[in-house]
Amino acid sequence: MSNFDGAAEEDAIQALLESLPLFEGRIFDNAPDLASSPMDKYGKVAPYIVASYGVPFRAPGKDASFADTEKTIPYTMTIVIGVYAGSKDDLRAAYAQASEALTDFQPTPDNSLPLKIPYAYSSASGQNSTPRVYSKIMAMQTTVNLSPTP
Repeated sequence: MSNFDGAAEEDAIQALLESLPLFEGRIFDNAPDLASSPMDKYGKVAPYIVASYGVPFRAPGKDASFADTEKTIPYTMTIVIGVYAGSKDDLRAAYAQASEALTDFQPTPDNSLPLKIPYAYSSASGQNSTPRVYSKIMAMQTTVNLSPTP
């Protein structure tokens, strides 16, 4: 298996997310329909994460020369983490836990750089939607293939 496909980094990030106590393992690849969102015992949407992993792409100018092969240069991997909850207070707590755990987390210490958050944004479902869902989305990146296997 190559070092530049991001599989090891994806597995490490997924394991970290699944260990966060506020989410109780509610980590999804795709957002659930609003009507089937996980609910807490009070009838609010329980905090959950939707994690999307990008395909690593060649990092232009990242310590590479024209003589280097694709398998021997660094690649940029993007990760989008959506944090969702049924109230603003729950969202703040959930986002704080997720962002604290992920920021500067190094998925594979011998092959990647710590995660950075280039940008993030907030939103809420419409006022008339049931159940109500608040979200904060963070786009993250790391560089992989730092210890390539030619």
